[in-house]
Amino acid sequence: MIRIYVIITALVVTMTARLRQRKQDERGIGTLEYVVIGLGLFLLAGALVGVIVAAVNSRMSQIN
Repeated sequence: MIRIYVIITALVVTMTARLRQRKQDERGIGTLEYVVIGLGLFLLAGALVGVIVAAVNSRMSQIN
């Protein structure tokens, strides 16, 4: 039982230290990267809507 407690305590301490380091570290994704990722997702969603609309329209012509 003590072994489990020690392992869990060590994991909690390690994860807490990592989270503190991430908060203090200024490296990471910047605003421009967010804009590029957002634009890419927007374009991907638009393309997906276009494919779905084309598929529905082609099926509609088969039904009529």
